[in-house]
Amino acid sequence: MKYTIKGIGERIREKRKEKGLKQLDVSENIHICNTKLSAIENDAEKKGVYAIESIKLKQLFDLSEQLGVDVGYLLGEYESNTQENEFIKNHTKLSEAAIIKLIEIKSLKYGEITKILSKLIENDDFIHLLIDLSDYKENLYEMLSNGENEKMKYELFKMQTSFIRIVDAITELQKNKEKLNRRKRLF
Repeated sequence: MKYTIKGIGERIREKRKEKGLKQLDVSENIHICNTKLSAIENDAEKKGVYAIESIKLKQLFDLSEQLGVDVGYLLGEYESNTQENEFIKNHTKLSEAAIIKLIEIKSLKYGEITKILSKLIENDDFIHLLIDLSDYKENLYEMLSNGENEKMKYELFKMQTSFIRIVDAITELQKNKEKLNRRKRLF
């Protein structure tokens, strides 16, 4: 991998603003002067030396921690905030926003939601529903322009029915699991 210094400052500024942090607060927390952080964020170069080159490694670590990103993100090694998110994104093609939302659900200890989400993804009918949704989205403009309202209603009904079938299957699995647990307690 080839690293480039140019662009690091832009990533720092973007994440700082995303977090709603002021330049002064960030610079104080990592123990550099505000003008230096400003120069870093602007990818300033003086006599062939970039401002980012003047900070200590510990300050870079502190900065990445404060911004909630890996150092690898700041250095341009990957596009996602963390290496873990980049790995998941590359293997699933999920957006980083979706990955972060999944992590939030897990961290909020919504165990039941993650179980349901797992069951949804494991369900073959759910995959078919996603394919139907994708096809519907692709054909929506054409159906609208051709006045095919009945076809649109039918396609929506078909997807709604599929979703209900999926939810019923998950609910049935949950009921069976609860029955099994009750039987185990009896013995």
